[in-house]
Amino acid sequence: MTWHQRLNDCIDERGWSKAEVSKRSGVPYSNILKYCSGKVSQPRGPIVEQLAAALGVDPVWFLTGETRGPESPTVPRQQTDQQSAFNLAVKIADEWEVELFGEANIVAHTTLVTHLYHYIVKHGIKSRDDVMSVEELSYRGT
Repeated sequence: MTWHQRLNDCIDERGWSKAEVSKRSGVPYSNILKYCSGKVSQPRGPIVEQLAAALGVDPVWFLTGETRGPESPTVPRQQTDQQSAFNLAVKIADEWEVELFGEANIVAHTTLVTHLYHYIVKHGIKSRDDVMSVEELSYRGT
């Protein structure tokens, strides 16, 4: 089984659309389409980690089909701080997207997730309650 077949299986198991995977992972939708169709034999950079984190699977299993230990590849592992920060950024971006941009927009959403992620990491934020509202952030110029 190839990595793109594992990607498709994970998406199907969760009942997500490719757009949902794009939103949750921060990987552009056009890339998700290429990966799912098998047009890319091996993704570059942090793509595997981003997709694996969003789907809750081991990145080694995701890419190679091999596991690092006795855990099941589709059982979520303990999240790293980066994964937690990313998931929090996606959750907040989902809330703010229409308020900020007037409509759902995958490019704007991805940009917002990126900025929120860096803000969350920079300030060591651990929960939604610790994030200011969009108005407070705009006012402070953060």
